[in-house]
Amino acid sequence: MKRSYEQKIKVVEKENEELEEEIKNPNYNWKIKLEEENKFLKEGIDSAKIALDYNQIEENNGKIKINKYL
Repeated sequence: MKRSYEQKIKVVEKENEELEEEIKNPNYNWKIKLEEENKFLKEGIDSAKIALDYNQIEENNGKIKINKYL
């Protein structure tokens, strides 16, 4: 459970960094942002598999599918 919360904290921190970058640079490429987010989510899936956190795995897979669609 601790790993799950640590992973969620990392996701929020990453999102904050990206939003700060977007504010600084209005020409920020959103496609690259989604690709980087997918990479980060895939790493989260690997961590969730170790912790057997199937809810986190499904949540990350859903976000990856949405990002790929976008």
